[in-house]
Amino acid sequence: MPKIVKTTKVMTARRQLYEDFILAYNLAHPEIKKGDRYSLAQYEWNQLKGEEARLQARLHQLKQLHLHSLISFSSPHSAALLAASQPPIPTVIPKSKKRLMYEEFVDSYNLAYPDIKKGERYSNAQFEWNELKKDEARLQARQEELKHLIGIRKKQAKTPATQLILLSSSSTYDHLPSSHNSSGHSSAPTMVVSEHHHRMGGGGGHPAGSGWTSSPGQ
Repeated sequence: MPKIVKTTKVMTARRQLYEDFILAYNLAHPEIKKGDRYSLAQYEWNQLKGEEARLQARLHQLKQLHLHSLISFSSPHSAALLAASQPPIPTVIPKSKKRLMYEEFVDSYNLAYPDIKKGERYSNAQFEWNELKKDEARLQARQEELKHLIGIRKKQAKTPATQLILLSSSSTYDHLPSSHNSSGHSSAPTMVVSEHHHRMGGGGGHPAGSGWTSSPGQ
């Protein structure tokens, strides 16, 4: 019976030492990610647990590192640096509006990249959505970028259409049939002649640019 009690005490002390070591390692290395911290602490414990002297020395060293880190980061400037080094917490998108945002994102992607094949375009949009859907800030930034690309494409689409209208209107006058007056001479279309009439000073008694034409001999 005494052996059992003694063994229980030894096991309890060993467990306490293990917990102290893991805690000291975590506190001494706040710059390491939590999961990595635990793995590294566990690795060191397994390396040292058979050597009591080295284990106690390492535990003391970890406690000193913890105290040093507390002193180093106690000033406001150090606290600000520590806060700035932490990665920003992403904004989670509520499920209620995620579906609408998904549809808007896919529609915008299709309009921004019409030159890509339909199937490939959908796959690309789906991939980007899966990458961004957990961070609303990044998703909104990408959505704005897509809208900007859509605006550029609309401007590019307007320019050739406008040129086509101008060319069509000018070609209308170029192909107007020539009219013949009573003397058998052909005259150019009215708008062209009136422009020439204006440049020549407006002879024949008609005001320059009035739209009237004068046939030879008048």
